[in-house]
Amino acid sequence: MGPTVYAGGFKSPRGGYVLVVEDNLVNLRLTQLLLEKAGFTVTTATSGPDALDAFLEVAFDLVLMDVQMPGMDGLETTAAIRRISEAGAKVPVVALTAYAMQRDRERFTAAGTDYYIAKPVDREELFRVVERCMNSIVRKDEVQPPSGSGDAVPAAPQIDVHKALAVLPASLVERREDPL
Repeated sequence: MGPTVYAGGFKSPRGGYVLVVEDNLVNLRLTQLLLEKAGFTVTTATSGPDALDAFLEVAFDLVLMDVQMPGMDGLETTAAIRRISEAGAKVPVVALTAYAMQRDRERFTAAGTDYYIAKPVDREELFRVVERCMNSIVRKDEVQPPSGSGDAVPAAPQIDVHKALAVLPASLVERREDPL
């Protein structure tokens, strides 16, 4: 299989699994379409709690995270993702934000984001950052081919769900009817 040519013009040997977290449905859909057209498998979430649910289900290669969301914002969600996956591989998290001041960048880094993209999202900038993130990771299936998995979505890394729930705010855990 040859390299994938992405809409931003760069080439990569593979697609990947991307979680896009955005409460604005127009921005969410636009980002999703750009990534899917570029060959990525995209899962979407419109809130922090929904993002955490998705993160526990799939081994994502990249997370694009809106910073300003009602309830659990993107920085809180990123911090929770970092706590949940501290024993596993670090998934790159890119903050999507209207804020681009130096002090804001420091807040994003402190919360655990790896990069940020200013809104409105520029397609070329999106793919530059996505390429940087995708080139910085080594997926499990590149190291050891999965046996008989075909095109199945990769399972989430070994995450102890009870430990993950223990690090989340009580209000999120209580809202779940059946956490397992």
